[in-house]
Amino acid sequence: MLIIYPMLISNAVSENIIPGIVKTAEAFIVVNQKIWIIDNPDVKRKFKIKLKSGRLTMQENTSVLEEADDIPYDSPENWKDSKDQMRRKEKEKDTKKAEEKRTSKTQDKIKSSTDKKEDEDEETKKALQEGLDRAYAWMQDYFINKSTIPYWKDRQWQIWQFAKGQPEAGFPYVTEDRILTDERAGGSYFWITYLPKSLTGGAFYLTGLHDSDGKLLNGSDTYKLNVPKDTPAKDFWSVIVYSLKTKGFIEGAKRVGLSSQVIDQMKKNDDGSVDVYFAPRALKGMESNWIPTGEDFFLLFRLYGPDKPLFEKTWTLGDIQRVK
Repeated sequence: MLIIYPMLISNAVSENIIPGIVKTAEAFIVVNQKIWIIDNPDVKRKFKIKLKSGRLTMQENTSVLEEADDIPYDSPENWKDSKDQMRRKEKEKDTKKAEEKRTSKTQDKIKSSTDKKEDEDEETKKALQEGLDRAYAWMQDYFINKSTIPYWKDRQWQIWQFAKGQPEAGFPYVTEDRILTDERAGGSYFWITYLPKSLTGGAFYLTGLHDSDGKLLNGSDTYKLNVPKDTPAKDFWSVIVYSLKTKGFIEGAKRVGLSSQVIDQMKKNDDGSVDVYFAPRALKGMESNWIPTGEDFFLLFRLYGPDKPLFEKTWTLGDIQRVK
């Protein structure tokens, strides 16, 4: 190590201790090419300096020399090596600081970009959700008001109103001059899982959306449907409840429908007809005739093996009555 210290200038005899011009109240300590300046007039540091095996060593009671390496400086070659070493260390530190600065800037940019992206994502999600909500509302309106037409003039029961020519064509929803997007979406596949290639007349569906007063069926009230004994279905009839929101079964319902196949398990009226109830809770004593609701719904009344009185309209099915 190279030391410039005024108190030792006159006494030390070594090439490692080089006299220098210093102010009286200061000490300059050069360690591995770093100059440490002590400028306190009352400094009480005491250094023990001695030559040992051609090397100069120092002991001191402060942290001033913490970075000093125990490297011999008794030759010009060693001095040059140490100088190059310190330059490399300084360069490494400068490189590290520059890298840390670049990293910090990059992180700031990433954070700014992430924050901006999150804002854009939220805006995109909001726009997409608004689009979905509008599309759903449009198809729901189409389903309730345009997809069906009355089967009897004096009844609320409806039948499906497919686009002209589609049943005969196998429901391609394509004509010579246009693609029937609205009719396909709102009029069919919004609520129908699939359509047959052709209609054979093996089953007939009646859709119930409204009660006898023309109001949409809701999940809070109790309703009753009287099914006559002479219902014109050669095979069987069934009535099934569907969610108005999802067009699927009522979620969590223990029973989704009833049919003439289990009529022996249902309570019959004196004329042989049966009353089917739709409500959140069963009426006392009518549990066997009850289909759970609990949310807004619609129903399909199916006749399998429909007979002439249905097509000739000499037979009618009474409207759904709200039980007051």
